[in-house]
Amino acid sequence: MKWLASILVGLCAAPLAAIVVGTAADSWATWLRVSTREGGAAYWMVAMALLAAVIALVCGICIARGWLLSTPNFWAALGTTLGWVVAATLVITGLIWLGADLPPRVDGRRLQLAVEARFPAGTSLDALKAAPPYAAIMRVDASDSRGSGYLVFESASIAEGRLTVPTLIDLDTSAKRKMLVLGFPDGRNVLFPLGFGAKPQAKDFEWSAWIPAASGEAYEIRYQVSVVAPPVPAPTREQEEAAADAKQEAAMRALAADAPLARWLVFTRYGVPQARVDAAIAAIRARPNFATEMAREMLDGDYESSRDALHAFEHMKPPPAELAGAVAAVGKQIAQSLRNLEKEPADSATYQEEVAGISTRFGAWMVATRALQETKSADFVPQLEEIIAPARRLGDVYAIRIDVVRVASFYLEKWAGIAPLPGDPPPR
Repeated sequence: MKWLASILVGLCAAPLAAIVVGTAADSWATWLRVSTREGGAAYWMVAMALLAAVIALVCGICIARGWLLSTPNFWAALGTTLGWVVAATLVITGLIWLGADLPPRVDGRRLQLAVEARFPAGTSLDALKAAPPYAAIMRVDASDSRGSGYLVFESASIAEGRLTVPTLIDLDTSAKRKMLVLGFPDGRNVLFPLGFGAKPQAKDFEWSAWIPAASGEAYEIRYQVSVVAPPVPAPTREQEEAAADAKQEAAMRALAADAPLARWLVFTRYGVPQARVDAAIAAIRARPNFATEMAREMLDGDYESSRDALHAFEHMKPPPAELAGAVAAVGKQIAQSLRNLEKEPADSATYQEEVAGISTRFGAWMVATRALQETKSADFVPQLEEIIAPARRLGDVYAIRIDVVRVASFYLEKWAGIAPLPGDPPPR
């Protein structure tokens, strides 16, 4: 093949080889325990992929030129290059897997080593907390350690005058010869032999006898291998919704008939199933002092309960005409809040919070007024006029302009024929 075509073979083979080797290098990094600190494993994978790309580029050109394959064509040269790359990748993957120290598994699940360390007589828990040791598994032949665990002081116990503290370590090595290391901050290590080889046997899943330290010091351990439980699957959206619905239903059923009204009003909020809303409204209207309690919540309740009481009018058929006076009084409160806002510096810390409070309370108030006005139970035009006057003066505040002025001017025209001012925002 000509040089141009040969170079094209190499250029096509290089990215494909990088993808193949880069994918395999992800597993290599795990098996070889390449450090992930500061992206070390990622850099290593990229380096392997780039190396494969360079090799594929050179091999592709050589094969296309006929140096490694007689009378090649474009596709034969490209296929041969990629075949060599795939074959070499499979061989390297197999060799790394055979030589890697992989964590032992049971039915595909990882294992842990539960350990109880017994300290010499006279060792106090406070002294141990002041200089806490750690536990790890040492590979004898490699003279290094795998995994680590810290003592669980909250589960410590004392028996026969000796302190015993548990810990839990991931069983992260299949080395045949290994020991448990109890490492102290002063550099001292206490070693204990572990009585199982590359993979634990059935007896190792039961507590072992107490094992003395290899150095003869007055330390002892016992251990038990356990299978790491699979993670609990995350609930589906449908399961979460069903659980939330069941919890809400249980909470409502547990609510006493004479519980504070604010707690019943929670079940009339937007998003609550209509059957539950209807049951809550029926319970609320059946209260002996229904009108008095509702008026108190609307006028003097906290922000949430006042809003809930006003929104509840949407579900009351017919709306309670005996509460028209209280609803009108809430309108006067909103108007006063707007007049107070006019005196508040726009850059004050609470200004935007007050704007949001007025906007949302006015929206809830309009739910109650519409229910009563449209059934001719009361006339709220005077309150709307009282509200819109200061709201128009605050027209440069977007939330007041859109949520209050726009709505109030629309209903003033609808209910009383009062035309909006030229500066009022049009209805949506």
